[in-house]
Amino acid sequence: PELLAKITSFCTNRNISKDFIEDLSAGLNHAEIGGLIAEKWNFPQGLVESIKYHHEPSECDPEHADVVFTVYLANAICGLERQEIVFEQLDQQVLEDFGISTEQQLEVIKNKLSAAFERETARIN
Repeated sequence: PELLAKITSFCTNRNISKDFIEDLSAGLNHAEIGGLIAEKWNFPQGLVESIKYHHEPSECDPEHADVVFTVYLANAICGLERQEIVFEQLDQQVLEDFGISTEQQLEVIKNKLSAAFERETARIN
């Protein structure tokens, strides 16, 4: 835990992506490791691809682009909410595929999803 905290602090202070450090230190990133585990456990190929390419959706097999793009966009929206990324960093092909051309359009989607999540959480609790 201490090492992870130091790495996180280092990345934050120097504006370096944690994914970059992860790739350098391990040789594989969490998406690649997750994809390998999903393959070993015989998950459906669409699920394997969505795990493996949730940061690099343009690398996926076009046959599975729908599910990979959906997982990528959901992950990206979470990153936007946590202010870890900005709109300009998002994969343009994915945005195009969902008919999103402006930051304002994505903001409306993000707000609707957040409100729905809050309603569902309140309903469960």
